Amino acid sequence: MSSSAALRSRIAKRLLGSGYQVTPEVLEKLTELGEDVAEELVRWLASRGERMSLIDARTLELFLEGKSLQEVVEGARPVEGTAAGEEFELKVLKPTYEEIRMEGKVEEFTVYRINRFAALWRISSRRGIPLNSIREILESGGEGYAVCEVREVSRGDGYYRLRLEDPNGIWNAIAPARDRSLSEKVESLCTDMVVVIRVSARGSRLVVRDVMLPDVPQTDRPFRGPDLRVCVISDVHVGSARFNRRAFNDFLDWLSSEHANLNVKFLLINGDLVDGVFVYPGQREELEIKTLKEQFAEAGRLLAKVPKEVKVVYAPGNHEPVRRALPQPPVHAEHRRVLDPEGRFVFLGNPALIEIGGARLLLFHGQTLDDVIQSSMRFSYSDLRKSAGEVMEVLLKSRHLAPSMEVTPIIPWKEDHLLLEEVPHVLATGHIHVAAFRLYRGVRLVNSGTFQDQTKLQKGVGLEPTVGTVAVIDLRDLTVRFEQFA
Repeated sequence: MSSSAALRSRIAKRLLGSGYQVTPEVLEKLTELGEDVAEELVRWLASRGERMSLIDARTLELFLEGKSLQEVVEGARPVEGTAAGEEFELKVLKPTYEEIRMEGKVEEFTVYRINRFAALWRISSRRGIPLNSIREILESGGEGYAVCEVREVSRGDGYYRLRLEDPNGIWNAIAPARDRSLSEKVESLCTDMVVVIRVSARGSRLVVRDVMLPDVPQTDRPFRGPDLRVCVISDVHVGSARFNRRAFNDFLDWLSSEHANLNVKFLLINGDLVDGVFVYPGQREELEIKTLKEQFAEAGRLLAKVPKEVKVVYAPGNHEPVRRALPQPPVHAEHRRVLDPEGRFVFLGNPALIEIGGARLLLFHGQTLDDVIQSSMRFSYSDLRKSAGEVMEVLLKSRHLAPSMEVTPIIPWKEDHLLLEEVPHVLATGHIHVAAFRLYRGVRLVNSGTFQDQTKLQKGVGLEPTVGTVAVIDLRDLTVRFEQFA
């Protein structure tokens, strides 16, 4: 191997070992600049508390220019405003996903699963647990910890059957049901979830002793931000015959009349602003407004009541006319013009990571909450008023917005935008139409409910929506409260 090739290999391994992928062009440039520059680049990224999965030409350019990492994050753009006499800005830290495409090849999904497994293995390894492979544990005949992907969980007579997979193969294991703590963990598992298991080998049999998820670290530091409030809503469903117009108008009146006291500066719409068309079979019979153009026009007329000083931020959900697979781009320009003729809104993709006053808010409509509910033994739609917070918690514990891929289509992109490499201050979801709040290890989990009355489908599965609910986040200390308008 030539000296140049050897240097290129060492730099690539150093970057990969630090959790970064690199484009071929950047790798060639770093090879020219030398190993010391590559090492300094790693320190530069790490010192700023950011973990970008891909180092591209723009990243390297800004590093060499000595600029701040905020300018590196693709898609970051400020939206200026004032709050309590102070300057502040909204920073969009996630790209719009409009450039993401796939060819539909099986190999794309294979590579995606391998990369997803590797990323979650890396996150799990930070917990300080000595990790082995299941094959190594079987060969030693002892006990150890291994990272694997859950393929199937079923209940037997006094035990659970688990079918697990790792890069070495597919493995069958059992977990005793008499251990209540272990039973709760096993029943919370979803297919496709990447977990750490403590497993012992008994001859050719594997016995699961414990299950751990990648999880998020505990954050105890109090947050101190500007004196302003952020309203989060979702699942308005303008156009549906079940859209609760009275409740939504009451909310808009409240936003205007109480604004001076509340100091609300942002309204975040977290998906399903409109009901869409042809989203599910038979939907047309349940629509009050039959076309997308008229739905967006009506939504625009309603949102025109929002005070001018309130910035409206809008990310799509599964009812918007965008691709169904995650991640989703913003709604198309033709719909933006109808909804927002004055150009007041900020249009984002789904998920969207934003920063306001130093607080990082991850907006995710939450389609994959369906996957968690349907693939886990522990959750059901009829119990969501009690368990919605726990369902959201699964996303954090899994360190992935799609811990299971049972229902929601995912684009197998080379960069996994659903991976929770860094942990936000707030994770805001919608989709399940049940308002909920949960504080987990310092992260605020918020579901904003809905403005759509109970549908036939929801009634059939026993889901009782919390209609007319709005989440209000106080950025001074990230306290959350709900306002009710039904």
